[in-house]
Amino acid sequence: MTIFSDHAKLVSKFWDSQKPGLPDALLVIGIWLEHSDQFVDGPLDDAEFLKYLQALSVLSASDPSPVTRHAAHVLTSSILHSHPNDRVRLSFITSMFEEEHDDSRLKGLKVSAVAWLKEEIMTAEDRGTKNVFSSSAALVATLPHICPNLQEVLSDEDEQIASKLMTDLSLHMSVLNFLYFMRSEQYAHLFHSEITNKVRETYLDPLRALQTRSLAALDTGGLNDIMGDDTGRARVELELLGDRIELSSADVDD
Repeated sequence: MTIFSDHAKLVSKFWDSQKPGLPDALLVIGIWLEHSDQFVDGPLDDAEFLKYLQALSVLSASDPSPVTRHAAHVLTSSILHSHPNDRVRLSFITSMFEEEHDDSRLKGLKVSAVAWLKEEIMTAEDRGTKNVFSSSAALVATLPHICPNLQEVLSDEDEQIASKLMTDLSLHMSVLNFLYFMRSEQYAHLFHSEITNKVRETYLDPLRALQTRSLAALDTGGLNDIMGDDTGRARVELELLGDRIELSSADVDD
């Protein structure tokens, strides 16, 4: 057996089954094949590859078992990074940002996508590989999704702003950590001044304003209706977000 096409066919045929234990069984087979370096036995169809990874990534974000979610994430990451075409890998990462999911559990896919982008950039730098991840091209393609324009959100009511910030908190923290990483000396040649100025103007400065307004509304009791008994937790998380914004912003300013 190989991951392509055998395991991909199994996933396509049985992934939507509601039978208990079936996702775990498929993951065990996939991980076994990955560890055995049994990847491809013929031509690799890019459309099928992306469809296969989509199924694995959804499981990594939605399965009720944290062990299963982690296994699915590890398998998805390994298979994604093993594809020989850098632009196909970038296409899958970008697609994770472009999709909007009603299911709150699937919002974690964007956090995973930030991690995958970081891993690709690190690998290209460490190996001296010349591809889309070793230039600013990958950042130019993904940053509009990773760092969306938050200026228009400033006109929303405080309750809407705070609720949205809390919902997307893990994603913002992941993005801010990524920005801090990209501004290190090793990767500064990718994160050039044009990108820096754009990120500051459309994402970092508005995010700081949104965080400040949310904290102020929390202090005046304006968020009691939506936060309820979670106001203490919300305050801590918003303060942590503020600290990370300051750290990432200061590094970008430098």
